[in-house]
Amino acid sequence: DGASSVDYRGLGKLCSYAMRNGESWYKFVNGELGLGAPNGSMCLVTGCDKSTTWRIASVPHGSSSNTIALSFTAAQSVQARASYSFSKETNFPAFERAGPDLGGDDPLPQNQCLFVRGLRIKVRENAVVRQLKGAVEVESIQ
Repeated sequence: DGASSVDYRGLGKLCSYAMRNGESWYKFVNGELGLGAPNGSMCLVTGCDKSTTWRIASVPHGSSSNTIALSFTAAQSVQARASYSFSKETNFPAFERAGPDLGGDDPLPQNQCLFVRGLRIKVRENAVVRQLKGAVEVESIQ
C-alpha cells in the first residue's frame, strides 16, 4: 500500500508565529485549561507520514546476546485488496501490535500516522537570554 508524506512548506512563517505566541500558548494550556504541560513539551506539527496499516514489535531488556528476526510481507490480491503476513523468530518474549483491524472489503483510508515532524516550543526562563534572543525558543524535531 505504501505511505504518503505531507509537510508544510512555510516553516519560516510557522517558526516566527510560534516564537511570537508560544508563551501565551503555555499560559493558556497550563492556566486556563490546567493541563500542566512541562516547558518544552509543546510541539507544533509541521508534517507527517501516513499509511493504511502498520505493525510494530518491541522486546524488553534487549541485549547483544539476544537476537530477533522479524519479517513483514505485503502483497496485493487480484481483488485489489492487500494481504499481510508477519512472522518472528526469537528466544525471548516480544510484544507486537498492528493496526487497524483488517476487516471487510472496504478500502482502508491512509489515516494511520506513523511519524510526525514539527517544532518544539520552549519558553526561555533566563531573563538575560530572553532579552537577547526572545522569550521563546523553537527547535525542529524530525
